[in-house]
Amino acid sequence: MADKDNIQTRLGSLFNFASQVPYCPNHILSLLQSVKSLIGINLDIIPQNILKYVENRLGGYEPSFSYPKNDQAELQPEVISVEKLNKKIMEGDIQAAQEYLGFLLHVANPYHITEYFLEVAAERSLSSFLFCWSAFKSVKIMPPEEIPAVLYLCLEALMETDSPEQEEIQKFLLNAYRCQIEKTPLVRKEKIIPKLDALNKKVPLNRKYVQQFPGELAYLIKDRGSEGIHIFLNNLSTEEFNDELIYQLDGLRSVIAFRDDWKLSEIFQFISSSKDVEC
Repeated sequence: MADKDNIQTRLGSLFNFASQVPYCPNHILSLLQSVKSLIGINLDIIPQNILKYVENRLGGYEPSFSYPKNDQAELQPEVISVEKLNKKIMEGDIQAAQEYLGFLLHVANPYHITEYFLEVAAERSLSSFLFCWSAFKSVKIMPPEEIPAVLYLCLEALMETDSPEQEEIQKFLLNAYRCQIEKTPLVRKEKIIPKLDALNKKVPLNRKYVQQFPGELAYLIKDRGSEGIHIFLNNLSTEEFNDELIYQLDGLRSVIAFRDDWKLSEIFQFISSSKDVEC
């Protein structure tokens, strides 16, 4: 097992690498955020298997992403606002949006910018919202000098449309993360939540998708809650992991962690409908 005293440094290096990977659907930053959350279930027993899997995944990427550095603050517009940035995003002008974000970073808190991207993403697409949610959680733990790269990745995400092949897992994650988002301190929460509600109505949870979880996992969760997820995770070989499984487990973890009556959630109907199995 990995030394928990060194895990923060190890994860920090992985997040730094992920921030340098050009944006693409299912960007590695989102996967890494889910891995971090799953490891956090029990820091006394940190699974090597999931760390090995994500490090192998990172090996398939080239850290070639660079964003435009705007150090000429004296050339910035007299009045800068996030609404003007949104206008450029809506126009689909990525170059103009990148330039304006550079000006905005001179005068605005980057955490507030990330929150604003959450609000914008809720009106844009499911995939962009989930990426911006991962980015929001990531910047909270990243050094200040690494944060701008993540914000520019968010801009790229906001320009993308949803991918049909990712729709089911993304609908599942939007529903799974809902309580966590509601309980997270957000300055713009009164604007974000109504837009999230509207997005959620467009992409309702597919109950058949939820029923695909293995019986062993149902037994462990019923018996041990989130610790059951951790046990299931530790029993997997590196070869048994895939991105979708990691996202699924993180979604289940989030519901248990942030919803008091999580057993009543439709996401956990697979527990009551599944027969107990010997583990």
